[in-house]
Amino acid sequence: GDPLGTMVSGGELVSEPYTPRSVAAWSPSSGLRFDSPTFASYIEPVGAPRIRIDGINRSVRAGEVILFTQKGGMASSKLRCTAMLLEAKRSIPISGAFSLRLKTIVRDLTDIPVALDEAILMVSPQRVAEVNAALYAGLTYDFRIHLAGEIDWNTVTDAIGGGPRLVKNGSVSVPRDYERFDASYNNRHPRSAIGYTKNNEVVVVAVDGRSTNSKGLTLDELARLMVKLGCTDAMNLDGGGSTTMVLGGTVLNKPSDGGLRGVANALLLFSPSEPPIQIGIRATSLSLKPGDVTTLRLIDATGAVVPNGQAVWTSSGAAGWIGGDGAFRATEPGKATVRAFARGSWTAAEFSVSIPGTTSR
Repeated sequence: GDPLGTMVSGGELVSEPYTPRSVAAWSPSSGLRFDSPTFASYIEPVGAPRIRIDGINRSVRAGEVILFTQKGGMASSKLRCTAMLLEAKRSIPISGAFSLRLKTIVRDLTDIPVALDEAILMVSPQRVAEVNAALYAGLTYDFRIHLAGEIDWNTVTDAIGGGPRLVKNGSVSVPRDYERFDASYNNRHPRSAIGYTKNNEVVVVAVDGRSTNSKGLTLDELARLMVKLGCTDAMNLDGGGSTTMVLGGTVLNKPSDGGLRGVANALLLFSPSEPPIQIGIRATSLSLKPGDVTTLRLIDATGAVVPNGQAVWTSSGAAGWIGGDGAFRATEPGKATVRAFARGSWTAAEFSVSIPGTTSR
C-alpha cells in the first residue's frame, strides 16, 4: 500500500520523492507542472545534534527513522522498532518548519495505527541510541521538511509520482536511464500518461496492451503520441496492469490483468456537474459479421448529432471494440455492448456479431 515516490494530497506530503523520478504536481496558481524534487527532513532538538528523518509513511529499513502521519494510517516495519507517539493537531506541511510534542514512547513493535491528531516516529534499532539521547516525553520539538525542485512546492496542493518524463518544451525527452528505469521498461506495454498543452489544457491518456487488440506502446512511442496530442510537456505514470481509466464509475479501457488491480494511489479529476441530457446511439445495424466496421452517432433529444469531441465511447465483450471516433469494429462472433457518455449522461447499445448462416453466442 505504499506509493513509490512523491504523493501530495490536500496540501499534505504523504510520500517522499524517489529521486530523480518525475512528479506531476498541481498548483491552483500554476496548474499542472512537472518536477523531480529532492527531499530532506530533520528534527532539531535544542542543544543536541539534529536527527535525520529518512522518509514519510513507508516501511522502516535498517538504520532509518521514518515519520508516519494520519494519512499514512499505519506505522509499520519488518524490523522491531521503537515508536515515538507525537501530538499532531495540524497537518504536516509539504515543505517548511513545524513543531510536535512527544507524548510517549513504545518499544519493540512492528506495527501501530496512527491515531487521530497524532504522528508517529518509527526508529530502527540502529538509531535508537541516537534518538533516545535527544528526545524526551512531554517536550515539544522542531521538525523541518525540505522539498525542493524547479517549481514552488509551497503552492502545490496535490502531486503524484511516476516517470520517466516524456516531453519537455514541446520535444520528445525520455531520460529513462537517468530516472532509474531499466531497458526492459521501454518494451511495449499498457501505458498511462499525463501532459499539458501550451494553453494549459490537461491531457490524460490510457493505452491498452498485452492483448490481441492492442500491443501497447514503447516509452518513445508514447512520447510521440503526447506531442501529437498537443502536449508541450508530459510524463509517464504507472502502466501495465495498473493502466485503468474510469469515467462516472465505468471502466473505459480493458486493463491487461483482466480486472482492476489494487494500487497504492490514483489520479482523480473532477469537473463541475451539469444537468444530464437525453442521448441515444444511432447505428446502421445492430447485427454485424466479423470484419465489419460501422460508425456510430450519438444523438440528443432533438435529433441533433453530438460532436465526437464531446463524447466518450467504450465497449465490453469480446465481439468487437470501438475507437474514439465512434467506429465499432466487429472482431468475432458474440455480443458486444457499446456505451457512450456525453454532457453528464450515459447510453448503451448491444451488438450481435455472427458468421452468416450461424447464430451468435
